[in-house]
Amino acid sequence: MNKKRIISLVLLLSIAILPMTNASAQEYEVGEKIEFGKYTGVVIDEKDVPEGIKPLKILDMKEIEDLLAKTETEIASTEESIFVDSDMSTRATGSQTKRMSLISGLYVKAYYTYAVNPTRFGSCTNVVSYISGRPFADWTQTSYNGIVIDSGRTLAVNFSGFQDLYLLTPLGLVKINTIHADLYTEFYYTGI
Repeated sequence: MNKKRIISLVLLLSIAILPMTNASAQEYEVGEKIEFGKYTGVVIDEKDVPEGIKPLKILDMKEIEDLLAKTETEIASTEESIFVDSDMSTRATGSQTKRMSLISGLYVKAYYTYAVNPTRFGSCTNVVSYISGRPFADWTQTSYNGIVIDSGRTLAVNFSGFQDLYLLTPLGLVKINTIHADLYTEFYYTGI
């Protein structure tokens, strides 16, 4: 008889607590904005995730804020590596790709023309930046400007954009825009 009372009491309490748990859990609708410190996220539907993006699952809200702050710092840091995509002795156009930061995975590729005899940069025809190696992040370039300096030996590139992070949180699937980043780098004539 004592066991029946305990079981009844446990069942009664679990039934009484269940509605309070649902009432205290905040539910977010698709399109609703959520604040993560100084960042704002938007709850999105699975179909709104760009192709190739795999949201990062994070269960702790503090961890989300830490990731956002770290990501912002990483984009601004530069640790440049250059990948030359042209043979300047045989073509009048070329490109170079530079890894801006190993940590952030941000790359910038400058397309250019060049003059021969002496071989120098002629003009910047396009600049493309992208993120590689972070399946939960997407980079959108918003502008670029490339100019030839140093008597044609240097191509100076300014570019800007923002990064979207896709996170699976306790609040749902969230897209978070980081702040707009303005970045600068230089490409140099790579003599043969």
